[in-house]
Amino acid sequence: MPLSLHSEVLELVFSEPFRIARTEESEAVRTVALGLDLDGARGLGECYPLAYYGETVDTVSAVLPRLLGSLEALGPLPADRGAVPAWLERSTFLMTDVLGNHGAAKCGLDMALHDLAGKALGLPVSAVAVVRGASSRDKVVEIQGLSADEVRGRLLGNLRPD
Repeated sequence: MPLSLHSEVLELVFSEPFRIARTEESEAVRTVALGLDLDGARGLGECYPLAYYGETVDTVSAVLPRLLGSLEALGPLPADRGAVPAWLERSTFLMTDVLGNHGAAKCGLDMALHDLAGKALGLPVSAVAVVRGASSRDKVVEIQGLSADEVRGRLLGNLRPD
């Protein structure tokens, strides 16, 4: 089943002004919410484009189709759950090969892919974390809250989530 992407630009108004060292919006921000569909499941992600890096919601919208096209080579979530971390790592290679920059759009898709992986393992996305290599091709993924045997069992499809 091919990947499909739904996106929506949101304006989020702050309840209090927000200020940081470099000039950014202090009253509200525009962000892009993503829904990435694969094999009947939906992964959610979000892109916060930073003007400091030349990113806007318009540039995110412009590059998302190109990045999504690169992810078609991923194929479905692996049936062998032990292959899920490599599947996630490969997504980073594929996106970087097609577009070297634009971290906001890549981040949103990466979040959505991690959400899909967590759902495939029967875990919340907060339990699937990149512990090393988040901005590189050499990612190390950790699954929190489970023993090594439980992780191994779930990845192999032998255990069911509680």
